[in-house]
Amino acid sequence: MEAVVAGATGLVGNLLIEELIRNDLYSKIISIGRRPLKNNHPKILNIIIKDLSEISKVDLNTKKSVFFCCLGSTIKQAGSKENFRKVDFYGITDFAELAKTVGASKFLLISAKGADSKSKFFYNRTKGEAEQAILNKGLGSITIFRPGLLFGDREDFRFFESLSIVVVKGLKSVLGNDFLRPVVTSVNELAKAMVDDSLDIETGYKIVDSSEIKK
Repeated sequence: MEAVVAGATGLVGNLLIEELIRNDLYSKIISIGRRPLKNNHPKILNIIIKDLSEISKVDLNTKKSVFFCCLGSTIKQAGSKENFRKVDFYGITDFAELAKTVGASKFLLISAKGADSKSKFFYNRTKGEAEQAILNKGLGSITIFRPGLLFGDREDFRFFESLSIVVVKGLKSVLGNDFLRPVVTSVNELAKAMVDDSLDIETGYKIVDSSEIKK
């Protein structure tokens, strides 16, 4: 099997790559992004693009591959709502268009808990609109993951997220994983769940809520 990954240099994407490398069923991993992966494993092929707007035009020599979309930002990180939407809507939907063009066997997307195309909140609305656009692409098999607050070690520092993680660690020691699972998602568990789900090429689509994401 071949995997095509967008957002592989991010928090979840890095761990997803490690899971794909360990899985013997995947013989090739194609990472499409603006910078190469630090991992130089022989399974990996880096395709470098200057801008996300180029992603739907990438020339891929692959058939029936599995597409993993780990693209995601924050408004603060993007700098504006417009730039956020370039990643979290257009980047994602253009990647899905590429998947459709090459006849991908499955498309897996990391969205967010609370995603709703009719939400009053810009973040949730954008995530919901991206989900709906993916479903309208006519892909044969789609799985959408809606994680809660992502729990893991980031390279970039985010104050409020870091503060939340400190609080979560305290609650986790008292209340346990099952109590927090609906609102907090381990990035390790999410990456593992994506690879496990990718091996089941069922038709149609499904949405995996944060409470269902576990090893």
